[in-house]
Amino acid sequence: MRSESKKPPRLALWIMHKMMKSDDFEYAIGDLQEMFELATQEKSPKRTKYWFWMEVIRSIPRFLKNVICWRFIMVKNYLKVALRNIRGHKAHSFINIFGLAIGMGCVILSALVVQYELSFDDFHEKRDRIYRVYMEEERSDGVFRSAPVMLPFAPAVRQELPEVEKAVRIKERTMLVSSGKSHFYENILYADEELLDVFSFPLLEGDSKTALMDPFSVVITEKMADKYFGDEDAIGRVLTFQNSDDYEITGILKDIPSNSHLDMHFLLSFSTLSRARNPSLESWTSRSDDYTYILIREGYSATDLEQKFPGLLKKYAGENVMEKYTMRLQSLTDVHFSTLVYDNAKTIPVLYLTICLVIAVFILLIACVNFTNLSTARSVQRAKEVGMRKVVGAQRIQLIRQFIIESLLMSFLANVIAMLMISLILPRFNDFIGKALSINLVRNHDLLFILLGTVVFTGLIAGSYPAFILSGFIPVRVLKDQYHAGRKGFSLRAFLVVSQFAISVVLMIATMTVYTQINFMRNKDLGMRSDQIVVIPVRESPIRHNVESLKSVLLQNSSILGITASNGTPASGYSYTSNCMPEGGNKDDEFYIQVLSVDYDFIKTYELELIDGRSFARDFSTDGQSAYLINETAVKKIGWVDPLGKRISQGQEEPRTIIGVIKDFHYFSVRDQIAPTVFDLELDDVKFVSVKLRTESIAQTLSFIEAKFTEFAPNYPFEYFFIDDKFDRSYRAERSMGSFLLFSTILGILICSLGILGLISFTAEQRLKEIGIRKTLGATTPKIFGLLVKNFLKLVLMANFIAWPVGYFAMDRWLGNFPYRIGLDVGIFFISSLLALTIALLTISYQTMKSARMSPVEALKYE
Repeated sequence: MRSESKKPPRLALWIMHKMMKSDDFEYAIGDLQEMFELATQEKSPKRTKYWFWMEVIRSIPRFLKNVICWRFIMVKNYLKVALRNIRGHKAHSFINIFGLAIGMGCVILSALVVQYELSFDDFHEKRDRIYRVYMEEERSDGVFRSAPVMLPFAPAVRQELPEVEKAVRIKERTMLVSSGKSHFYENILYADEELLDVFSFPLLEGDSKTALMDPFSVVITEKMADKYFGDEDAIGRVLTFQNSDDYEITGILKDIPSNSHLDMHFLLSFSTLSRARNPSLESWTSRSDDYTYILIREGYSATDLEQKFPGLLKKYAGENVMEKYTMRLQSLTDVHFSTLVYDNAKTIPVLYLTICLVIAVFILLIACVNFTNLSTARSVQRAKEVGMRKVVGAQRIQLIRQFIIESLLMSFLANVIAMLMISLILPRFNDFIGKALSINLVRNHDLLFILLGTVVFTGLIAGSYPAFILSGFIPVRVLKDQYHAGRKGFSLRAFLVVSQFAISVVLMIATMTVYTQINFMRNKDLGMRSDQIVVIPVRESPIRHNVESLKSVLLQNSSILGITASNGTPASGYSYTSNCMPEGGNKDDEFYIQVLSVDYDFIKTYELELIDGRSFARDFSTDGQSAYLINETAVKKIGWVDPLGKRISQGQEEPRTIIGVIKDFHYFSVRDQIAPTVFDLELDDVKFVSVKLRTESIAQTLSFIEAKFTEFAPNYPFEYFFIDDKFDRSYRAERSMGSFLLFSTILGILICSLGILGLISFTAEQRLKEIGIRKTLGATTPKIFGLLVKNFLKLVLMANFIAWPVGYFAMDRWLGNFPYRIGLDVGIFFISSLLALTIALLTISYQTMKSARMSPVEALKYE
């Protein structure tokens, strides 16, 4: 105990050791120990230890001051050296900073896109408790998941299940909206009065509790208020729907954010839908464009609530409905990424976001590879710098800090340039992708963290080689010029060149594959006529019950080759499915079939091919009640060899006889599998009129059609679309992906070219004496050129062979999403390889030829 009392406190010694360097610690502790021993002779052990602790505590502020001061001085020195290196090697610095800027810009743009898509419905205060109900149905071809839900379900769960705080219904329709002389077709939503309480859609005017309570009340957005009433106050004004019902405006909504899955401008009170006018309010089988959202009470889970749905269905809808359908809950934040059928939401495949991020990271990695590549090429020059610093006393940790700070500085400068480039191109980029991205670092804290993270990540990854490898060089060997990059340095550079060119080749393969698939879909034979057919929606206009009169007037124009009316058209998206039972079948033979209601001229106007039997004909007056046409896929689904004369039934209809078989055609885009389809004859209550035009004078013909349309429906707007344009727009997602891939590929190739240009410059510089000696001994310019180029071309070839299997696997998986797809042509791989070789050769040719043509005297004088 006596010996222990004469020693300073261990904890105090540990604190001093942590605060000081080893040499300073030994010096300081020696003095303190002598003073401590003297103090123990005059004071008690307790007071002596107290004195020692006070000395340690008093030294902490001075220590912190010295540490901060010296750290600031050292960082200032590191930055000064880094800036000096950047200025001293301008070409090297430009390649690194510009390459990193391109990579960072790609990452930031991708991050903005992904952040925007992930932000959908994030502004709703109760988003964590809001769920959308959807349905699963077991069918013969698998599980069918759809977004619409029967309308009685919401009142039932609201009444029966205490876990449900609120349940609201939405019914989507397209209706004619009129105010004075203004007539427009608008997408509207009938909504329960509690919708504004469940969702955070703020009202600028009106009371959210009562705005949708009374029948024939409507809430509109400020955009629609400006559209219909201008600067006048819209509250209390009246809008007429379908030229029959007047609705009073009871609220003005703030414009719905673009990142809302609900795209709405008109909310009509659900109480307006009386049972007489809408039988679906009590139907447990009808669910067309009807959606239900549930607000779960706090403390309850969606999983537990789902388990109570079967009993609810059994009680209200019956056992047959319960066995057929399963009700599920979908989190509000997952709706934007939904893959449900008949969805009313703005959706996007998660795959496209993943591809976007992966490509951006690849581009950034290529830029980081460039940085590391050029660092290895300059390793000899930096090695002498490292050697001199170590000789004058620099420790390895100080050198690591210097190289890391230099790398972080270049990363920061690259980030500034990237932000400037993004600010310039963002408006056009928004127009290109159809979004409203913005850079606001004050409000968007996530983006600020992304920027800082990108700077740090890029700086550490790109500067890892010089920091941890160059700092470990042995001073004596370096200063005696006994250090050379050798095989290890070359192997690292070779690996990095192969890596970045392999990524570039994969991007080229992906880009060409995507564009080839898009061209295939756009040019594939649809099995019908799609060009020069204009479609006019007639919706609720008087024309839908008087099409024959309109036909006779329009056909007087010689530029109109044919007219047909139907309840749906190719590419329009209008379709419905029904259960189908073949003649003599049982429940196991039942399947779902697409139903198209058409008139006599549909097959002729769209030039569908009748491969067996006959079409609907005016000579057969019973076709409307007893005849069907079906397509080839339906015949295969049923399994009949000769379907003519056989009978099938769909929905609640009586069985009808099959009179003809239509060759398969694409009703939707080529992205979708051709469905079994049945055609029935419908002459009244149609929704679309399709007009086949001559190629000449299309504008004049459309003006003629509009004039006649207005005569038949004076208070209805004239709208139209072309079938081929509609098909083309259905490939928008693939085109956007292809454009992004093309953009990324160009950036990747540009960065690779900058990197290989820097490498060939350093290689030529290091081999100048060798070049001079070879030229003195008679080597020709082509031989010198081949000497410098061959190693790089070998690396590019190696990169191609690595990229081929990666590209094949990735694109084969992507093409697997399409029922109609191209084969992976080996020509795409050869073209990608040839492009990579050509780009590499063109990049290095100038510098290589310059070195090869240099005078031997100049080369041998080079130091």
